[in-house]
Amino acid sequence: MLEITHIKVTVIIPAFNAEPYIQQALESVLNQTEQNLEVIICDDCSTDNTVTVIQSMINIDNRIKLLKNTHNKGPSYSRNRAITEAKGDWIAILDADDFYHKDRLKALLLLAESNQADMVADNICYVDVDGNHKIIAIEDSKLNSQIKVIDAKTYIENDLPTTTSFNYGFLQPIIRTAFLKENQISYDESTNLGEDFILCAELLIKGAKFILTKHPYYYYRVVDQSLSRSGDNQSYHELLNNNAKLIHYSKSANNHEITILLEIRQKSYADVIIFNQIIEFIKQKQFYLAITKLLSNQQSWLTCMRLGHQYLIKRLTK
Repeated sequence: MLEITHIKVTVIIPAFNAEPYIQQALESVLNQTEQNLEVIICDDCSTDNTVTVIQSMINIDNRIKLLKNTHNKGPSYSRNRAITEAKGDWIAILDADDFYHKDRLKALLLLAESNQADMVADNICYVDVDGNHKIIAIEDSKLNSQIKVIDAKTYIENDLPTTTSFNYGFLQPIIRTAFLKENQISYDESTNLGEDFILCAELLIKGAKFILTKHPYYYYRVVDQSLSRSGDNQSYHELLNNNAKLIHYSKSANNHEITILLEIRQKSYADVIIFNQIIEFIKQKQFYLAITKLLSNQQSWLTCMRLGHQYLIKRLTK
């Protein structure tokens, strides 16, 4: 294959023990209708045959570049490392267990150019472990037009831990490389949860123009039990701390409106943590502790009632 001198888009894939899925992920990129691209995979010390699969595909297509971490560093470090090597005008992230529709990059690049956008995301299509049983994440009724401009306010309001609808933090926009580097924004390497939300929120606070299309081109493989169903307070504490960093970032940018929204988000995380503690006490039949926790957190009652209703519905429909 001829070497491309000017690259439109760099697709970055952080990988760790992705042997069952990495070939499909790579093929979905290499078979794009937009062929002016490169792929940078950063392997985070996989212990399975992920690297072997990648190397066999490098022999077929020289647009693939493999980076290998010397120590397990997490997805944020792997993405940042790959971004420093990127030559494309645009950065596109693909998780190693997900895959693209063949027209994804072409469609998003066209939208970016016609709308002078800095970020362009598509709707997401959930699939099972075999890549089947597609379910559209954002219903048409939520996106009445073909495209929607997403500002920082809209982005944050659509990513609250207590919402039952699709969280915008799951979106995987392509990002203009120049905007990312000029504003010196990168993934927070101290976290392994919610790193996409932090990055996008920082870009929006800096004034990035973000376009969302209703068409689903990104296939998100549902493999593990989701955080919202697990009640894992350790994870929620990490997300709480991440949001606190965003509050500090917003205050530094003197964005009062966004700071208020992020503080509301902070309280939502705190409420979820309290609710999970109450549920855990009930499971252990420590009813006195559950009641005491609820009575001592009156500011969380409304959220706990709403989450309790959702919890009961899930239990009854199992």
